[in-house]
This record gives sequence, C-alpha cells and structure tokens, in this order.
Amino acid sequence: MPTAVKEQFVTNLQEKFADSSGIYFTDFLGLDVEQVNNLRSQFFKASVEYKVVKNRLTKLSAREAGYDNVDDLLTGPTAIAFTNDDPVAPAKILTDFAKENEKLSLKGCIFEGERIELERINTIANLPSHEELLQKLLAGLQSPMRNLVSTLNAPMQNLTFALTQLKEQKNQ
Repeated sequence: MPTAVKEQFVTNLQEKFADSSGIYFTDFLGLDVEQVNNLRSQFFKASVEYKVVKNRLTKLSAREAGYDNVDDLLTGPTAIAFTNDDPVAPAKILTDFAKENEKLSLKGCIFEGERIELERINTIANLPSHEELLQKLLAGLQSPMRNLVSTLNAPMQNLTFALTQLKEQKNQ
C-alpha cells in the first residue's frame, strides 16, 4: 500500500519529468562524498537539480509523465539530473566529470522530450550553450550593420582624404 510520502515523491518527480528540458540518468556507484559534492556544486552553478532516486517510484513517475521508454535506464543505483534552463549544461558537466572520475557513468538522457542514447550525449555536450548561441546571433546581426556604416562613411572619408592631400600639395 503506497504511503503519503511515496505518493508525494511520485507526484513531485512526475512534475520534474514533465517540466524539464533535459533529464540525464547516471550511475554514481563508487563515488565518494567529496566527488558527489563537487558534482552537485557544478550542477548548482548551472541551475541543474541532481537527485538520487528509487527506481520503482521513478518508473511510475516517468510513465505518468509520458516516458514509457526509460525502464532500462532505471537499473542499479540511479541519480538523475534535471534542468529547465539549458538542456546542454548537464551534458557538458557530466561528460567532463566522467573524464576525471571513471566511476560515474551516464546511462542515457531525455533531451527536449526525446530519448537520447549514450553515443549522442557527447554530441550534445559539444553543442554551444544558450549564451554562446545568443552571442553568435548578436555578432551575426551586428556585422551587416557595421558594413553598412562603413559603406556610408567611405565617401565622406575619401573626400576628407582628397581635400587633405590637395591642401598639402598647395602648401608645398
């Protein structure tokens, strides 16, 4: 018989599944407290929530949120990283952390509602962040404007240069 605490846990986790743009499943077995705290602090800076979950209750939550294809990811010790902001940030943090700490392993992820296998997580980790994309967009918008200003200023600069040259020739 389900307890009120378990029902609340399932409801909260279901909301996280429904609201998150990036959901990353990891196996954390073998990490010590210092390593987990380091990982959590990196996640905190990126506005990512990292939870150790009970597989059975998580399967129920995922099904209720419409994710029937995650049962195979919920075996053994499991922790899940949820993000609402930048779905690329957890991939970058986890892949970098896994390079330094071999005991952390990624199981898979749900990226913008689509299940992603391990092979594609590295591709996601190499994507530019939201801020980087905005900077590139801004630079792309500024470039034509700069060119237009330069083109409009060129005749005036040429005239000024010609007049300066003419003045120097007359003074000699």
